[in-house]
Amino acid sequence: MGLEHVKQEIIDYADAEAKKIIADAKAEAKKELEHSQTLIDTFEKEVETTLKKEMTALEKKYYASMKMQAKKILFQQKKDILAEVFADARLSLQKISQEERSTMLRMLFDKANKQCTAARVYCAKQDVALVKKFSKHVLPQDMIGGLIVESQDESVRIDYTFDSLLRALEEKKLQEVAAILFAAK
Repeated sequence: MGLEHVKQEIIDYADAEAKKIIADAKAEAKKELEHSQTLIDTFEKEVETTLKKEMTALEKKYYASMKMQAKKILFQQKKDILAEVFADARLSLQKISQEERSTMLRMLFDKANKQCTAARVYCAKQDVALVKKFSKHVLPQDMIGGLIVESQDESVRIDYTFDSLLRALEEKKLQEVAAILFAAK
């Protein structure tokens, strides 16, 4: 064996070892790459799951918010309609005929007079002449109609103005009127 042959054996051994090291390195790299890919896939699935949950939560929150906003708008519209109904009632009371007005005022006066002896009667300016037919001490006051009866010592004051009667009716019957106006069909 010559030196050349020993040299060739060393080179062949070194090449074999190098190829083995490279093959091992490639196998290790492939193994690490597969492991990394598994980690990436797992992470992507977790991110996707989290995103789906967050999107679902955001959608629910958005729809709840929109539903609440719609309810607020509907409530405001109903409130406006009810206010309009009672405003129309006020307007109708202002437009009643003199005969109806006289009958109503007489009825309200008689009812109030049963509760206290009327010393002074306050009524709308346009009703003074009508009220003077059944009461001596009539004073004009700014109102749409009706009257206020006051006792001599001013300790009793009965308010039967159309405004206060309508407000009382509105408070008493608001839910009933709303139910009629907005009944589900």
